[in-house]
Amino acid sequence: MIQNPKSGWSCGFTLVEVLVASASKVNMNYQLLPFTYIERSTGLHAILKSEKVAVIPNANVSNYKTGAPDSIFRLDVNIPETLSQFTAKFSSGEILKSASEICDIHIVPSDGTAAGMPTYWRSRQLTGDNMRKRIYTTIYPRLTTKSITYMVHYKVQALKNWPGIRLFGMKTRWLANFVVLQA
Repeated sequence: MIQNPKSGWSCGFTLVEVLVASASKVNMNYQLLPFTYIERSTGLHAILKSEKVAVIPNANVSNYKTGAPDSIFRLDVNIPETLSQFTAKFSSGEILKSASEICDIHIVPSDGTAAGMPTYWRSRQLTGDNMRKRIYTTIYPRLTTKSITYMVHYKVQALKNWPGIRLFGMKTRWLANFVVLQA
């Protein structure tokens, strides 16, 4: 609370802040409610762009441990397919309540689709469960469902009433108040 003892005016102001734990993290609820046409998915794109998914096809049973030069076992993330699962959740009226809900969403490799993920891993059974879930351990610490810190700014004026000011013989309120202090 700010007070001026001479003129008697006072002004209260509020800073709206969210926990510091959400600072520098990306909000998974990238659809802005109630403005559903606004999407802030750039942060999720940046996080997923730097990640690779470990995938070992069943056909590579003889050479997956030798590191043969023609075999690629780490694939980029199919970002549009991965984010389509978020969009489906948002269109059904749901939001993500915790960052741990990322583990319920399939991180789709570049050669897969979101709809085909249950059958995708059957043809890649050499990929261990620990390798499949490793990507979540690197993504999870960088996500949140809370908003980032915001600060509310506003202008404050202290008015002083000067009684007795008349305009065309009539006392007017809007002329009787003058700005004494502005912050």
